[in-house]
Amino acid sequence: MKRRGVSISLSIIFLLNLLGNQYAQGADTKILNSENSCYTGWGSSSVLWEGPASRFTAARAVTLTKATLTYSVTSGSNSPTNASTQRLAIWSNNGSLPGTLVGRMSYASYSGNQVFFTGNVSIPSAGTYWLQILSGFSGYFCVVSTQDNSGSEAGWSTQAGIAYGTAGSGETATSFALFGSPQNAYSFSYSLYTAGPESVSIAAADTLNAQKGLVDTLTATTSTSGRVTFFSNSKKIPGCINLVVAATTRACLWRPAVTGSTQVFVQFLPTGKTLVTSASIGVKIKNRASAR
Repeated sequence: MKRRGVSISLSIIFLLNLLGNQYAQGADTKILNSENSCYTGWGSSSVLWEGPASRFTAARAVTLTKATLTYSVTSGSNSPTNASTQRLAIWSNNGSLPGTLVGRMSYASYSGNQVFFTGNVSIPSAGTYWLQILSGFSGYFCVVSTQDNSGSEAGWSTQAGIAYGTAGSGETATSFALFGSPQNAYSFSYSLYTAGPESVSIAAADTLNAQKGLVDTLTATTSTSGRVTFFSNSKKIPGCINLVVAATTRACLWRPAVTGSTQVFVQFLPTGKTLVTSASIGVKIKNRASAR
């Protein structure tokens, strides 16, 4: 973020106003959480398509962007230090078994007893789905005996029952079977995430001593790429309309045309998403200190 030039005479009120309108970048939002407990461990084979799968209920269509998987051991051959060969696969439901492959997530990193996976997997509608652990080594994951989904979005939950691939190749199973007692009463310990709401904020180089006709740089900070339009007292600022944000900041060289108190804000249209409007900040505009 660019540093803002601020008058030394800033009052506490205006400083709090300026800081209060800085929004953090959009973050992934947890929609399903079953990592509240760990009953025992489950060992998987090193053949990817044979990996175990666990059922969950989706409450709506959504794109999954991240997942975390809990291990029951953190050292040795079954620890997450070897998890870089792992993938997660999401399957539709076919009776009591996985049906059609929906998408995959790839290994990203691990910390403590959790492995992090990222990707873009589109869940097409509400219903039952399966999460399968594809592993290139023998893993040892947490399973839970009680379906504790505290912290999940309403309608999202895990279901008891574990299946495993019985035929296939590479990372794709062609058939599944339910695992027998006692694992058919359990599920894995994992969480699923979707992209959080996009955000935008605005900052002014000077909020108390801006001068009519002189540039006061306005800066929009966004959570992703898209286009921004700057406003002064609800009117679009010339030269600052529909500007491309390639990264997460874009500046507007604003020359105030009138004196007095002005409210400035910015509208942000994320690529392929819905329009977002920032909170307004107040700017006091004075006459120029010297003639042209």
